[in-house]
Amino acid sequence: MAAALAYDGGEAGAVHGNACSAALQEAAGPLLHRAVQDGAVAADVTVADLITLVVGIALATEHHPEPAAQADRLFRLAAAGLSPQAGSGRPQPARPVR
Repeated sequence: MAAALAYDGGEAGAVHGNACSAALQEAAGPLLHRAVQDGAVAADVTVADLITLVVGIALATEHHPEPAAQADRLFRLAAAGLSPQAGSGRPQPARPVR
């Protein structure tokens, strides 16, 4: 999944030239604009930032004992930082499977 979404970082606001990233860019743009207007996301956050964040979380958690739980936790931590109000509490760490 991470490879399909990979952001190449070449130019500001651009996503890697593939259909998956292009479709996400097109769909997420209006949603991000609305979130910025509503004050839920800082004005300087871009769709490329969000795609890069998701790819990073996917790569960072793919070998974790509970990848979905850890990915959720990391996303919530990041989202609290994206908010102009800087979050309302930290998510609990994912517990490893024993």
